[in-house]
Amino acid sequence: MKKSIVLFTVLITSAASATAHTLTLAEKNKSYAEFVQAEKLSDIDNIRSFRYTGWKALSDDYLVITNTKKEDYLIEFKSRCLGLSKAKAVKLNRFSDSSLSSQYDTVSVVGPAAETCRIESIYPISAEQSLTLSKV
Repeated sequence: MKKSIVLFTVLITSAASATAHTLTLAEKNKSYAEFVQAEKLSDIDNIRSFRYTGWKALSDDYLVITNTKKEDYLIEFKSRCLGLSKAKAVKLNRFSDSSLSSQYDTVSVVGPAAETCRIESIYPISAEQSLTLSKV
């Protein structure tokens, strides 16, 4: 896993220095998709007994959420979730109060440009992987 993280960091660093600018959302999304493949992350259908405690937007397509057990999950949306990358708050809209499911549940961006986004995939990630993703 360390080899993948190092490779991912090198890819991001070289992409950033080659273009001499901040990564665009499209470039970040590509990096996150490559990270999922490099780390061989497996998506799960749902998280049982899920109690949401925090979140961090990575882009308009990816979000990291945390539960009360301090477990992190990378959320990928079916389509772009406009405004997520600049959102001050999000709300989970769940079919079941005790779980979070891909394909059925959504995330809403709270604010004037409210957007509701369907969850495509849920990937359990380690704290180390979460930290790596937040550095992109």
